[in-house]
Order: sequence, then structure tokens, then C-alpha cells
Amino acid sequence: MKNRRDIEEPLTPQEVQAILSICSPRGVLVGGQALAFWADHLQVKRPANLVSGVTADADFIGDAALAKNLGKRLGWNTWIPSLDDATPQTGKVTHRLKNGSVKQVDFLSGVVGLTTKDLVRRAVDMEVPGIGHLRVMHPVDVLDSRIQNLHLLPEKRTEAGVAQAVLSVDVVRAFIRLEIATRTERAGLKLLERVADIAGDIAAVRVFLLYDVEPLAAVPLEEFRTTSALHNVRWPQIRAEVGAKRESLRRVLEKPV
Repeated sequence: MKNRRDIEEPLTPQEVQAILSICSPRGVLVGGQALAFWADHLQVKRPANLVSGVTADADFIGDAALAKNLGKRLGWNTWIPSLDDATPQTGKVTHRLKNGSVKQVDFLSGVVGLTTKDLVRRAVDMEVPGIGHLRVMHPVDVLDSRIQNLHLLPEKRTEAGVAQAVLSVDVVRAFIRLEIATRTERAGLKLLERVADIAGDIAAVRVFLLYDVEPLAAVPLEEFRTTSALHNVRWPQIRAEVGAKRESLRRVLEKPV
């Protein structure tokens, strides 16, 4: 198992492709690699500080058997937690390089701030050249998870963590555009309401005030051309409700201690 002193070595694109082909579709790709996948798939430009890479490792919702299989296939080390280990991990696969740095893949029972059953149910299944059948976290869940990370995990409150949240907004915006173009505005409206729910949650309200991450920017309002009630009624209502929650928390945060 990697300890805190280890330097994490980023996975190469070739390693990521091999890992995805081995772990899918049994595992669901989540976290930073899910964000990176959607950014590439939807051709979304990355922020300057993520151009060289969105994340170093890979994370899956998956069990210990999946971790063992990956470790065996790659020839890497596999760690499986005991019943006494208090961890959301079901397994970890690592490879130590000669310089002492470590490459790793984490297998998780869930994602912080999200309900695992819903996350798995909403995961997107698709065929990807060079990988095969891939199951990947839904883009809107990726957005939610990046916000939850900033809200709940101090170690994620970094420049890269904020950049991931900003990128996830752009990814969802591109995904909703695609859904409207290839399916219907109704499909886009369902995603809009999910984004609105996220934006109104205390996690996103706080992250907006502290890090200026705007979830509502994930909605390409101009693409909704046939629903006048959205523009005249529902969207102003969403903006007002979210704005009121932000103002309420802003006053709390500004109170002298």
C-alpha cells in the first residue's frame, strides 16, 4: 500500500487504456479519470493547470476481486483491506518505480457525498475504441463529486481541485448540448433540473462562495429553443432560489466570530 511519503507518478495514456479495458464493464470509472475521459470525449478544453493531466491515478467503483484481477493482469502489487481497516477502499493496485514513485489504481465502495446505488444506476455505458465496453460515471455526477470533494475533503481544496470543478462545469455544459442535439430538449431539461438541485445544495452554495465555481453555468440555456416557460418562469425561479441560498450563507460567513 502506498504511504503518505510516496510521490505519486501519473499513469501514462497507454496504462490508462489498459486499465480501463481490464476493469470495464465490471467497474465504474469515477473521479478524476472520469472527468478526463468526458473532457476528451466531448472535446472540452482543459484549464491551463490541467493541460498536462487531470489526475495522476484512476478510481473505480468495484470490488476486491476486480482489484486482484487487475493486479494479476498488470503484474502490479495488490492490497486488499482487512475487516479492521476503516476505509472506503475495497482494494488498491500499485506499481513502484525505480525512483521510488508509485503508480496506483483505487477500488472504492462509494464516492464521498454521493449515493453509490444512484451513481451506479446512472453510469453511462458506451463502446470506446481500444477499450471496449466502458462504464463511466455520469457527467452530472462528476460535477457533483468535484463539488463534494471541495466541500468535504480538505486535501482536495487545492488549485487542481478547483480547476477540476471548473472543468466539470464545462463538461456538463457540453454533455447537455449533445443530449439536446442527439435526443430531445426533454432529455436536456431533466439534466437541467439535476444541475439546479446540485446548485441549491449547501455544498455547491459554499463552494460557489469560497471558490467561485458556478454550477448553473453548466446549463446551455440558449440551446433550449422550444420551451418558453423555461426562459420566462422556471429558469428565473431557479436563479432566485439559488441566489437566496447563497446570500443567506454569505451573511453567515461574513458574521464576526
